[in-house]
Amino acid sequence: MRIFQRLNEDGKTIVIATHDPFIYERQFIQRTIEMRDGVVKNILNKNHDV
Repeated sequence: MRIFQRLNEDGKTIVIATHDPFIYERQFIQRTIEMRDGVVKNILNKNHDV
């Protein structure tokens, strides 16, 4: 995860598909998009500047 955080700090967009809450609850994750059966169900922006 540290490499993803460094890339993100350098301005890179990182896309991770996971079922693991440990990943999507990380502090540096700015946006979470929840999907069910291929349909977007929820979008959570943690950083209001996004």
